Amino acid sequence: MRTPAPQGRCIIPTNDICVKVDPTLRERVQAMLTQERRDIIANYLKDKQSATVIELAKLVNTSQVTIRKDLTNLEEQNLVQKVYGGAIWLGKDHLIAEEIKSDIKLVSQKQEKERIARQVVKRLHSGMTLFLDAGTTNQILAQQLLSFEHLTIITWDLEIALTLVNNLSFKVILLAGELSNITKTSRDYASVERLKQFRADIAVMSCDAFSRQGVFTTSNEKGAMKEAGMKIAERRFLVADGAKSLRRSLMAYDKIQAFDCFFTTEETDLEALGDLAGTEVVVC
Repeated sequence: MRTPAPQGRCIIPTNDICVKVDPTLRERVQAMLTQERRDIIANYLKDKQSATVIELAKLVNTSQVTIRKDLTNLEEQNLVQKVYGGAIWLGKDHLIAEEIKSDIKLVSQKQEKERIARQVVKRLHSGMTLFLDAGTTNQILAQQLLSFEHLTIITWDLEIALTLVNNLSFKVILLAGELSNITKTSRDYASVERLKQFRADIAVMSCDAFSRQGVFTTSNEKGAMKEAGMKIAERRFLVADGAKSLRRSLMAYDKIQAFDCFFTTEETDLEALGDLAGTEVVVC
C-alpha cells in the first residue's frame, strides 16, 4: 500500500518506487520550452524577414493561438511588428535588410495605405502617363485607378500590372525580367535600362524606410530601378506610411527633398526629417 503524497508534492510510481517531483518543475520545463519555441520563431523571422501565423505554426508544430501569443511577446521586445495574419522582423536596430513577403506587406498598415492612395488619386487625371514603383501602397492605388480612362502605366510590379490590365482603355507596360518569388517584381538591370527609354508625367515612388538621411530600399537592383524611375518623371510623389520612419534599410536612393510631394501618415515625425520647405507634405 502506497503512502499518500505529502501536500505540495507529486509522487510518480516507477516499478513500485515513489519518486517525488517538485510541483514547480513542470512550470520551469514549460517556460524553457516556451522560450525555445520563441527563439526558433525569432531566428526564422530574422532569416526570412517576414512570415505568416500559419507558416510559423507549422514550423514549431503548435497552434495559431500560441503563435499569436509568441508574436505579442516578441513585439513587446521590439523585435517584430505584428500585422494581420503574420509578422515582420525588425530586430533591435529595426533594420529591413531583405524583401518582405508581399502578402504580409499588403495587410501591414493597410488602412493608412488606403488613405494615402485616395490622396494621390486626387492629383491624377485621365490621359496621364505614370510610373508606378513596386509596393503594396501602389497596389492599392492601382485598384483606385481603375475608374480612370486612357492612362499609360509603366511598372515593374506584376501585381500592379495584372490589376490595371482589367481596364481596357489603359496601356500597361510591364518591365519584365527575372521576377522575385517573394515580391513578384522584376529585379534585373535589363529592366532598368528599358525603363530609361520612357517618359512619365508622374512617378509614384515607394520605399522600405525613410529618415532625415534619405529614402531607403533593400538592394542595389531595387535602388537602380527607383533611381531610373525618378529620372524619367516630370513630377515625383513619395508614398510612405509613418511606420517606415521607425525602420532602417540598406541603400538610400534619394532624399525626401527630391520629391515634389510626400504622402505619409500621422506617425511620421516631420520635424525629425529636417527642412522640407521645397516638398509638399500631405498627412493622410
